[in-house]
Amino acid sequence: MLRVIAGDYKGRILKTPKGRSTRPTGDRVKEAIFSMIGPYFTQESCLDVFAGSGALGIEALSRGVQYATFIDKESVAIINENVSNLRLTDRVTIFRMNFKQAFMHLHEQGAMFDLVFADPPYSALLLSSCLDALVQLTLLAPQALVIAEMHSESATPDIPGLLCSKEAIYGITKIAVFRFA
Repeated sequence: MLRVIAGDYKGRILKTPKGRSTRPTGDRVKEAIFSMIGPYFTQESCLDVFAGSGALGIEALSRGVQYATFIDKESVAIINENVSNLRLTDRVTIFRMNFKQAFMHLHEQGAMFDLVFADPPYSALLLSSCLDALVQLTLLAPQALVIAEMHSESATPDIPGLLCSKEAIYGITKIAVFRFA
């Protein structure tokens, strides 16, 4: 069971995709992430890449972020259901496509994000290309935070323009917090 852990929607249950194609960020790791970056936010916009259930973006909305964009190739119906159940549909945009296509579309719109969550499938080796594309396509606002999840045994990506300020390991998950310089 996945739930919102703090803010306006604290305690609300979120649906998760069935099967093993996604790995929802559990409450313990989610709580650790938000402890690392701050409990509440004044940022305008959040991007949740490889969103799955949308739990990280929804958590950010619950804690004060004004608007969230979700990207996922497969779990859009679950994200739609979760944001609809919380009556957040007017504060979100959802893309059902791969991150490269979505990033190009967002770049063409001139979108920039203050807070980004990137949690690709561990086996797909997509994290470095995702982080690099965020920088190259100027999708990050000045001083944006990028929170990346990866397998605990993975090397933390070294991406020009992103400074890793914190790392922590929780079981098989490594969390890295980057600041856009």
